[in-house]
Amino acid sequence: MQYPGTNIIPVGRTSLGNTVAPTYTSVFYGERSPFIFSCLLLVLAYPYPSYASVGQAGIVRAADGLQQHYQQQGSYRIDDRLVLKSELRQLSNINTDKDEVSLQGAVNMDYSIAPNIAIYGAAQSKFGNDSVVDDSAVYSLGAKMRISDHMAVQAEAVNSVRSDKLALGLNYKPNKNYHISSKYQSSSRNGSARHNKMQVEGKLALGKRVYGFHKNNFDSDDKQENTGSELGLGYTASNKLGFKISAKTSGIRAADNANQHFEALSLTTDYRHHRVSLQHQLEYARGDKELFSVDQWLYTSGSSFKASDNLTLTGQLDYFVSFDRSTGYRDAQKYKVDLTIVGLPMGSNLFKVSGRYRYLYDQPSWLQDTIPGKRLQMLSFKGSYHILDAWRLSGNLDYGLSSIRQDRVLGFWNHSETASAKLAMDYQIPERWNAQAEYRWLDDSNAEHEQHNRKVTIYRNLRNDLRLGVGYSSARLKDDLTDFNFNNGGWFVSLAGKY
Repeated sequence: MQYPGTNIIPVGRTSLGNTVAPTYTSVFYGERSPFIFSCLLLVLAYPYPSYASVGQAGIVRAADGLQQHYQQQGSYRIDDRLVLKSELRQLSNINTDKDEVSLQGAVNMDYSIAPNIAIYGAAQSKFGNDSVVDDSAVYSLGAKMRISDHMAVQAEAVNSVRSDKLALGLNYKPNKNYHISSKYQSSSRNGSARHNKMQVEGKLALGKRVYGFHKNNFDSDDKQENTGSELGLGYTASNKLGFKISAKTSGIRAADNANQHFEALSLTTDYRHHRVSLQHQLEYARGDKELFSVDQWLYTSGSSFKASDNLTLTGQLDYFVSFDRSTGYRDAQKYKVDLTIVGLPMGSNLFKVSGRYRYLYDQPSWLQDTIPGKRLQMLSFKGSYHILDAWRLSGNLDYGLSSIRQDRVLGFWNHSETASAKLAMDYQIPERWNAQAEYRWLDDSNAEHEQHNRKVTIYRNLRNDLRLGVGYSSARLKDDLTDFNFNNGGWFVSLAGKY
C-alpha cells in the first residue's frame, strides 16, 4: 500500500500466507500516542496467527517537505478467500511553524470470488482538519480474471480529489511458442487533459535456440505524443552465453513543433558461468532533435567476478555521447563508473568488509534548461566483526565530492565535500536483551561546523520477531545528509516487528 508522493524504502519483507507486506524499522522520538497504539495492536495480534502487524516510528523524509513520525501496518486473513489490510501514518510539515500533525489511514481488501476471479479495493483518507497535507482521499477498485489456460485480464480504476486513472491489462499465450501481453492506462490530474499510455510486447520461439521479440509503446497527452517500437532476434548459444540484436524507432510529436525522431540498432550479449557474469550492450542511434540532427552512442557494461568463496568483485560502466551531425561538435555526454568489492577475510560472516567507488560525469544537451555540467565522486567502506558470540563491532566511512559547473564550456567548477563515519558496538545480553553503543560523525562543507552524535540503546527481544528498545541520543545528527536541521536529540523509543 503506497501513499502518493512519499519515498519510504523498505529494509526487509515478511510473508503471511499469500500476502506479502513490507517491513520497516526505525526509532521514535516523543509523541506517545502512536507508540501506545502500536504496542496495543501487537499485543492484540499475539494470539492470532493469521494477523500480521508491522510498526515504524521515527523521522522519515517524505515529499513536499513532509516528515513521517509513525507508521503502522496490519494484515488479517479472515479465510482462504478474504484478506484485509490496514495502514496508519502520522505526518508533520517541516516548512511551517505550525505545531500540527496529520493522521492518514488506509484499508485494503482482496477477495476471491471464484478460483479464477478475484476483486480488490482500497480506500485512503486523512483524519482531522489540519493543514499539514491536502485532502488525500483515494479510492480504487480492481478485478483479475483468468479466462482460460491461455488468457488472463485485469482492470483497475483509481479516483482521488486530484486525479483519476483507469488501467487495463491482458496476457495471452495461444500456444507454447508465443506469448503476448498488453497494458493500457488513461489518467487525468487536476482536471487536465487525459494522459494515455499503451504498451504491447511479445516473444516467439523460432527454434530450440532462436527466438524473436517485439515491443511497441504509445504515450500521449495534450502537449506531445511519444511512440516507440522494437523488433529483434535472440540466440541462446548455450546455457552460459546469449545474444540479442534489435532495431528500434522512436518519435516525439510536440504541440510546439519541437519534434524528435530516432532510429537505433542495438546489440546485447550476456555471459554467465560459475564465478563470472558479464553483460554488454552497444547501441547506435541517429535522428532529428528539434533544430539539428544528431548521432548517439550508448554503451553499458556490467560484470561480476567471484574470485573465491570469500571475495566478490562487481563493476558497472555506462557511457553515452551525442554529436551534432552538421558540425561534429559534441552535444551531450554522460558516463558512470561503479566498482564494489565484498570480502569475508575469515571465511564466514563473522568478519565482513566491503568497499565501493562511484564516479559520475553528466553534461546535458545544450537544449535542456538544466545545470551545464556536474561531477560526483563517492568512496565508502563498511565492515563488521563478531567478537566471540556476544559482541559485534561494525562501522562505515564515507566520503563524497560533488562539483557543479556554471558555464558549459569555460566555467569554473564549484565543489562541495561531505565526509561521515559511524562506529557501533552491539552486545548480546543473556535472556533476550541487547545493548548497543554508537558514535557518528559528519562533516559537510555546506554546514557551519562538524556534527557529532553518541547514542546508547537497550533492546528487549519480546519474541523472536518482536523487539522493543529505549535509548538516549546525545546530539542531533541524522542519517539524511541533506538536512541541516539537526533536531533529533533526546530520549527515544524503538520498536521493530517482523511476522
